[in-house]
Amino acid sequence: MRSPKEKQPRENAKQEAAYEVYKNLATERTLEATAVKCMISPRTAAYWARQFNWFDRAREWDRQVQAKVDAKIGETIADVLARQRKIVRFAIMKALQKVQTGEIKLSGFDLVNMMQHELQLHGWKFNSPLMKSFIDQATHDVLTEVSGDLPRDEMLNILEGEVLAASSVRVESPSVPPAAIVPVAGKAKP
Repeated sequence: MRSPKEKQPRENAKQEAAYEVYKNLATERTLEATAVKCMISPRTAAYWARQFNWFDRAREWDRQVQAKVDAKIGETIADVLARQRKIVRFAIMKALQKVQTGEIKLSGFDLVNMMQHELQLHGWKFNSPLMKSFIDQATHDVLTEVSGDLPRDEMLNILEGEVLAASSVRVESPSVPPAAIVPVAGKAKP
């Protein structure tokens, strides 16, 4: 099949122009609307549409336009996610620096929550056994960096206590970034 923009064999300039009108009507696309805009009879529009394959050409055109739109949306989403990943990574780094200097105190739960937000920006899902294992190891690594040489079991007990405490708190909006990114009253060291 020829390109949807390409003139068809034996299609004259008026017929090609009528097809362009039909194609560009998009969601309002009808032979009647095309006939009115081109000042031809609906019967002539129907004949030309059959003769020059307007329906298939317009569908192919729509597919090509949609593919370009989808690609642009994908690029835009990727750009936004890349910027958000940089912001979250920077916030985590800054929070860890402030924790190390004692400027703020973060719980292990806060740190894990920040890591989960970063991973979600990378498209990770948290319900797989592999992800649970990864989070467990990452939790250990972060807690080790923040808390020094506490044994793993002790760190996990602390974390479990914080998770239990946090699970009893009603969260208003799961889309809000963790409070650990921005120090809140009660978290900062006096």
